[in-house]
Amino acid sequence: MKLSFSCLLSLGAAASVIACCGPAPVAAPLALPSSPEPVTVAPVTSASAAPSSTAPVVAKGPEDNATVLVPLAGAACVVAGSSVRLPGAGIPLTAGGSIFFTAYEADRMEARLDAARGTDTVSTATYDLTGEVATGDVGVAPKSGALVAGYIRIHAARIRALTGDRADLAAALPRGVDPVAPPRVELPCSALGFAQPSADPPFSNAVHLRAGASVPLALTPGGSAVAKVKIDRPQSTPIPGHPGMVVSPALENVFETGRKGANVLVHIRGADATVEGWVPASALVPNPPSGTLFGMLGALNGASAAKSFACRTEVPIFVRVDDAIFKVGAYKANARIVAGVADRDARAGEVPVALAEAGFGGLGFFGGFGTGPRPRFATPYVRASAVEGCAKGETR
Repeated sequence: MKLSFSCLLSLGAAASVIACCGPAPVAAPLALPSSPEPVTVAPVTSASAAPSSTAPVVAKGPEDNATVLVPLAGAACVVAGSSVRLPGAGIPLTAGGSIFFTAYEADRMEARLDAARGTDTVSTATYDLTGEVATGDVGVAPKSGALVAGYIRIHAARIRALTGDRADLAAALPRGVDPVAPPRVELPCSALGFAQPSADPPFSNAVHLRAGASVPLALTPGGSAVAKVKIDRPQSTPIPGHPGMVVSPALENVFETGRKGANVLVHIRGADATVEGWVPASALVPNPPSGTLFGMLGALNGASAAKSFACRTEVPIFVRVDDAIFKVGAYKANARIVAGVADRDARAGEVPVALAEAGFGGLGFFGGFGTGPRPRFATPYVRASAVEGCAKGETR
């Protein structure tokens, strides 16, 4: 098959795998820190109260000399997208070497990258943020969604290297899939978008492959194998004492999407890529009884309310790393500002904020593409004087 795009992809056992992380935990209540000139505000019981018509008087402070983070100029590689929804670990944004936000979704996102580092700008209805990023932490995928080598569909890859405006990508095949000849492919940065969740067939199409067998996967029914699929143990393990209940599969999700004679078209989903091809129908085994057990996280009832603010003017967002202060963005006028949890380094006049608004991101548990020392984290904040006089309320 002749491929029409150009970004180098290396797939196989040595390829990197995206680590997953969960969204940031719900922020605990936070009392408004004291400011140089405390202001007494009457309590407001509704978060929908109208914003103040008077812009607050912002006190002078070290933030006046903050380093302003701006998008990288003259970047070798630019990846942009709208309505972005990133799978897995998201993209960690840093200031001064410390992570202050991990982006999972955005109305608009633009990464501007050089060989090792760059910037990522995240825009939502609530705020605009710009942070520094490691090039290898930015998840990307071909815009076209075309099959690589006729059977691999990439939905999350990492940039291993840049040569001019051409990227060398790496992604991992689903566990158990061993290609006969690991494919390599090239794409220019203009053909790349951000990583995206895979589109799975209906769960009712889920099937199981026979454990212990090396199953040939072909581009056509009965054709030559382009990969072998092997499961070392049964896909589902029964739970003792709970008939019909099973735990997590040993292989990635497998779905049947077509059938022709003695062959079945399967869709095998992995963290970075999906493999699509034909296997012998004899390689399938009956599905386990209904009642498969899925891990679930219960909702937290009675969660404490967090303070929120609504200001008629734009409110700058800062990050402090030791004694260095960075301006990383701003809340938009009339946007809801949710107070976060103060860390032990919080100082008077700072109001930590929870940027994980409507699922768009947060600090989370970082486990991105890159490897190296444990990352540092920093808490974003706004000046207390910038939200004094703004409408206050509570949000759950």
